[in-house]
Amino acid sequence: MDPKLLLAAFNQNILQVDKISQQFFQSPAWFQTMAIIKIISFVISLILGIAILVLIIKSGAIKDQAEEVSYFLKPKQNLKNRFARLWEKVKDLLNRDYPEAWKLAIVEGVKIFDELLKKIGYEGKDENERLMALAPNFISHLEKLKEVYELKQKIINQTDYQISLETAQKTLEIIEEALKELEVLD
Repeated sequence: MDPKLLLAAFNQNILQVDKISQQFFQSPAWFQTMAIIKIISFVISLILGIAILVLIIKSGAIKDQAEEVSYFLKPKQNLKNRFARLWEKVKDLLNRDYPEAWKLAIVEGVKIFDELLKKIGYEGKDENERLMALAPNFISHLEKLKEVYELKQKIINQTDYQISLETAQKTLEIIEEALKELEVLD
């Protein structure tokens, strides 16, 4: 077969396909199909958007972001509110009737104090370094706080370490006094 004839036939077929596709894309059937597809896409997008919003709200991500923004706007009061909430959780642990909760209260209490040290700019690779970085006159209970940190290490490293409610109460009183002295608890 002659290549010119083949090319001419091919071009003719292309022109026919082009004409048919132009007719289809300009026909009312195409516009109806596209309208239906647009409506379906909009509905699916709306449903997915609502689902995403529900998941974000349920995950608490917006609340966390709002808290961060409010810390920026009113840092001191929000810092006090945050530490007050954290401290209430520690006190709730102390009110339970088993020693494991008391131990956890001490561990969490030290974590709260360490978080405060980080927030006010103390650096160190761990909580002990940050505590040791405190100047002796920065806080009046520094030596007692060092003992609290040692007790926390015993609790973590010795799983069978026993603690009384009275010891847990006295330990948390030391942390609470330090937090009050640094003005994050009233």
